[in-house]
Amino acid sequence: MLTVAGDGPQREQLRQLARDLSLRNVRFVGRVPPEHMPALYDEHDVWLNGSDVDNMPTSILEAYACGLAVASTNPGGIPYIVEDGRTGRLVQCGDAEALAEAALAVIGSPPLFGDLTRNALAECVKYTWKSVQPSWMRLYSELAPSDTLLL
Repeated sequence: MLTVAGDGPQREQLRQLARDLSLRNVRFVGRVPPEHMPALYDEHDVWLNGSDVDNMPTSILEAYACGLAVASTNPGGIPYIVEDGRTGRLVQCGDAEALAEAALAVIGSPPLFGDLTRNALAECVKYTWKSVQPSWMRLYSELAPSDTLLL
């Protein structure tokens, strides 16, 4: 099952493309409220992210935490959170064929799937408050005089 979540100006074009390609088992669910995302993650094995512009999408970290393998394009900050071949698969922006091939490679190789998901779950520790709080506090201390900080 391929689920297309989210909404935007290309939604109808994507629906038409799915029809033109005679794709089966594709559903378009539109915008998903945050409280419904865990159930959506639970229904799938691979998270595809085809962004052309992005910084640090928390959806990738959520996918890691939920045990999904990640295949993504590489704009902005994504290469800082997805290491190709270790925590996910990365392809060039705009290369839909390479993204599909990356996803199929993950699905077709249980050892690769296992390695990626294990490494990705371990990677989540870097993004916990316990891990990032000291760096944020140090940065705030450097940027503002100590008498202006409310700690």
